Amino acid sequence: MLPDVPYNNVLLSMEEHALYGQVYTDNGLDWLSSLLKSESAQVRESANYTTGRYLLISTATIDMTFEQIANTEFLIAAQAVSASLLLQLAHRVSAILATHQVQHRMELYTVEQVEYAYLHYHWPQPAT
Repeated sequence: MLPDVPYNNVLLSMEEHALYGQVYTDNGLDWLSSLLKSESAQVRESANYTTGRYLLISTATIDMTFEQIANTEFLIAAQAVSASLLLQLAHRVSAILATHQVQHRMELYTVEQVEYAYLHYHWPQPAT
């Protein structure tokens, strides 16, 4: 059994596929929530997050969170047993953000921590 590791105030299991990302926007959580309403996004309260609030997109098998860490920066985290379901959700969210010209990136990793997808809008892919 692999150890669990904290990321973005979420305990990610090393036995699940993971998504890590960032969003840059001058708008806040409520605005992002309104953009992502088709994905049932909700702003939640929590003492575990820097601002006391975070955005949650929850499906039957995936919880994707957006945490505001600076005035214009959000961290995204998610995990899933299914790589394909995680990628489908990431594609839908990335498409919505891109449609509204929101700068973002999402890196998706296998259980073995090998990157299998990189989605972005106006964010260069890191050099390999």
